[in-house]
Amino acid sequence: MSGFAYHVPEPLSKYPGTIASLLLPLLSKERSERISGGLVERRRDVLCVFENTHHSHNVSAVLRTIDAMGFIETIFAYTNSSMRFRQRDSVERGSSQWLISRRSNSIVETGEALRRAGYRLLLVSLPSFATTATSYRQDLPQFTVDEVGSPGFHEFVAGKPIALVFGSELNGVSPDWLAHADGYLSIRMSGFVESLNISVCAGIILQALRARGAEQMLQYEQSLLLDYWLARSTTNASRTLLSLRPDLSDYLNFVRSGSFFDPFPKAHLDHL
Repeated sequence: MSGFAYHVPEPLSKYPGTIASLLLPLLSKERSERISGGLVERRRDVLCVFENTHHSHNVSAVLRTIDAMGFIETIFAYTNSSMRFRQRDSVERGSSQWLISRRSNSIVETGEALRRAGYRLLLVSLPSFATTATSYRQDLPQFTVDEVGSPGFHEFVAGKPIALVFGSELNGVSPDWLAHADGYLSIRMSGFVESLNISVCAGIILQALRARGAEQMLQYEQSLLLDYWLARSTTNASRTLLSLRPDLSDYLNFVRSGSFFDPFPKAHLDHL
């Protein structure tokens, strides 16, 4: 399975795992086991892309949902430069510290990066395709969430990671994604409602995809992610680490920013 590779610059390549080795022994047994145990359950085979999702409640709710489902990486694509990535702590409940989120200002750049990394790019749509009617592509495969465990979906994915593109509840995904899309994914609805809140939609789809099973993260990826978590969630992490190992300063700053997950060129990347 491909996907965005985790990369550490050569001068820092000897450090992954060092933060965990220093901080884990200082934590309570319960917290140490919970963090280490949570690492085993994490998955990198699905990445969520949210287009123009900027209301703090929605942003916070989708982060919490992604964390609950055990996935890690998200991209927030804003075609409107005035939109901001905003969170609400009372909704997000600390979920963001366990995730790696990036902002992109270009759908084209995001789509191209996803394709280069080998993702199957699925546009999340209403079953009626009502919000995408003017740009709907008949030649792209269509799947419902009920079909993600089917042989046809398995053949379609072909062992590749999946990128889910969510648009707004009102307007759906932008037509600009079509040049990069591999298919559509929708949730079959039986009631009278015409759409779902983005967090509810993401939760239903991610739960179904998680049930498919997937490969575990590589040991190198786990070491980086564990360092990232501990550097961000441990009280006085910087002070403690640098008092023990002053040489960790550059690596600490690098890993705390999540820069090892770097899907876009530096000039176009905002760390959230």
